Amino acid sequence: MKLYLVRPNLPANTDRDASDARLRECVQPIADLIASSIEIDPCLYGLWDVDMIDHAPFEPESSFGTFRATGLKAENLRAVLSQVGDPFGGYGLLIRSMATCRSVRYGFDGEAFVCLRTEDPPIISPDTNLIVVEECSQLLCETDWMDGLSD
Repeated sequence: MKLYLVRPNLPANTDRDASDARLRECVQPIADLIASSIEIDPCLYGLWDVDMIDHAPFEPESSFGTFRATGLKAENLRAVLSQVGDPFGGYGLLIRSMATCRSVRYGFDGEAFVCLRTEDPPIISPDTNLIVVEECSQLLCETDWMDGLSD
């Protein structure tokens, strides 16, 4: 498995309004970059715990106690990633494959951890002035953060 941190490139010493504007500018390009890395997976699901997350960008198909799940298709994946990756939108979701290790978990500032198969092509930023991509697979051995719904 490989793990990547994909995040907005926020210039240092900018005020809150400028940082917020940059975050908004990065939401769709980050969603597009992540989607291009995982959309080939036919078994992607959106998962969330209703005790931790008020709402997801769609209705659940399945319920498992307090957990909800919905299958994701390639045609709606970019829209879902944009909604979940928007730090001002209030959505929360873990995107995970039922067949491979591919998964995506967004943080609160528009950054995402993306787990891919070892043989998948690396994620490469198309514009490092806008999006920073860091390979951080060493974190996979230090935590089970990508291995479930709880932190």
